[in-house]
Amino acid sequence: MLVLGHRGARWRALENTVAALRIAYEEGADGVEFDVQVSQDGEPVLFHDDSLADTTGRDAEVAALPLRELSQLEVRDRHGHHGRIEHLDAAIELLIERGGVCNLELKVVGGSGPRLVEAVVRRLQAAGLLPSVRAQAPAAGQAAGPGPGWVVSSFHRPTLERCVGAGLTLDLAALIDDEPCDFAALGGANDLAVAALAVAAASTRGGLRAIHPHHGLVDSARLELWRSAGCQVRPWTVNSPTRWAQLREAGIDALITDDPGGARAYLDRAAP
Repeated sequence: MLVLGHRGARWRALENTVAALRIAYEEGADGVEFDVQVSQDGEPVLFHDDSLADTTGRDAEVAALPLRELSQLEVRDRHGHHGRIEHLDAAIELLIERGGVCNLELKVVGGSGPRLVEAVVRRLQAAGLLPSVRAQAPAAGQAAGPGPGWVVSSFHRPTLERCVGAGLTLDLAALIDDEPCDFAALGGANDLAVAALAVAAASTRGGLRAIHPHHGLVDSARLELWRSAGCQVRPWTVNSPTRWAQLREAGIDALITDDPGGARAYLDRAAP
């Protein structure tokens, strides 16, 4: 079972920074998950919250400020870490070097989805991770990009669908919360969920390759359903040894955790 650092190693460094991503790898993570939003001037940056208020004191959304202003804000978290908002390019450089599963979550705030997809596609193309021209999306059953390591996830269904039309030929993952969200129907274990999976697969032209559920939704019935659709299962945010053990026994593909070092050490000790 793989271990992915949630926003890097956010208990050890400011989340969604290159430092946090690097520490996650150093602690033994097999990959990382991080959040991307778009600035007012169309630049993709690493940030999670809908508002800047709690971590910077600036009462605004990321999409309301240009990159120049965003990069000057000091960000502080409740763990005492501090730093700056960073550009996606800095993360891409590290991830190309380190490899593993690189889960880029598209954080859509308000109507930022179209500009966010455009910005991310542009930077991934510049890094050589996508074709330089918009290509035909892969048909169902075909490989969906440069390799299994790069994944684009979102709670926002129209944004994942837009990724396909924009030529983002990477594996797509539907995020499911235990609260209402666009992909909530996929979290069932009934005929409605089966139908919802079929619709999601069709609307992404076969690009939907993973389900990223809140860990409380994972049980044997849902696992069977998601697996029957050919999807990998990577629950979030899993921080307790008890739950690590349960999910390992269930046979999930990867877990997303705030404590990648602890999870890796625990799972290695538990390995037969």
